[in-house]
Amino acid sequence: MRYLKFILVIIGFLIAVSFVTVQKDKGQLVQEALIKRIDDYKSDQLAKCYKKAMEEAEVTVDSIIAIELGAGPIDTSDFPRKPIKPSFEAYDSLKQRDIDIKPLFDSTEIKQQN
Repeated sequence: MRYLKFILVIIGFLIAVSFVTVQKDKGQLVQEALIKRIDDYKSDQLAKCYKKAMEEAEVTVDSIIAIELGAGPIDTSDFPRKPIKPSFEAYDSLKQRDIDIKPLFDSTEIKQQN
């Protein structure tokens, strides 16, 4: 029985000690936050550097393969395609039957002037 009480006291003590937190001062908290931000910045820069190096390596490998195949250096930039003209119906004045065609000069006026 004494052994059981002793074990319960030790378990209780361990539980009580596990909930105790050490108060950190403001300087330590700021320093930890600063270190975390610096580490995040370093990892972001390393990821960007790795991505850029892989893109340059892909272009270089593509050029080497093209030269080995005898295609010569390739241009990786694509020219934009020619724009498509919009479709429209051409205007033909002779097909317009709604308007009567009148002569430009009246023949009686021409006779009077001569």
